Amino acid sequence: MGSELTGRRKLAAIMMADVVEYGRHMGEDESATIGTLKAHRAVFSSHIQQRNGRVVGW
Repeated sequence: MGSELTGRRKLAAIMMADVVEYGRHMGEDESATIGTLKAHRAVFSSHIQQRNGRVVGW
């Protein structure tokens, strides 16, 4: 009556980040805020890929 696990199992981790006062930053300088976000995403992506992970949905 027990269920069997079949197939390959994978370890998954989910990371979520928040920007403090995002609205204020966007209101003050939208271009700089977007540039900063892209730079941080590049760092995160690099670390994730170095560890054979993948980035989904940004």
